[in-house]
Amino acid sequence: MVTKLKFKGEKHKRKRPDTDAGAQGSSRDGGEDSDGWVNATSLDDISTGPLFIAFSSSPPIALTRNASGAVSASVINAVGRDGAVDNAEPDDVSQVWIATRLAQSNKISIKTPHNKFLSCDKVGLLSASKEAIGAQEEWRPIQASNGWALQNVYDKFLCAILL
Repeated sequence: MVTKLKFKGEKHKRKRPDTDAGAQGSSRDGGEDSDGWVNATSLDDISTGPLFIAFSSSPPIALTRNASGAVSASVINAVGRDGAVDNAEPDDVSQVWIATRLAQSNKISIKTPHNKFLSCDKVGLLSASKEAIGAQEEWRPIQASNGWALQNVYDKFLCAILL
């Protein structure tokens, strides 16, 4: 797929189709300008493109990784005005992940901008050091009442605890 050339530091505008055909110029958030991150409302919203994986805790935390592939939780510093995770923005590049929907499946793979895939072993240890997709790098998004849950091949759910 050919995409437009972008330079480092250039702002990226996410284009989403307008779901309300009758209202021209309105966004999915009820008329607000959605230049920033938006909450996922369907599987299509998280199956391709950038992801910011945040957890509602006190303080709010996000899934992050370092250069060696270690995955951890980091405190979100750029929380919205009301302090809710719904309005949070990533404050570091290491908090941004890229999702790709797997062919003929409702599963996704999650990778870093350096093409290393998020994986989980039998014990539940996360890493972002794999260069290819296997069963441990497949995640099933499940919509819950308070957001989304990611389930791995071992039927365990992704969670983050700040130590």
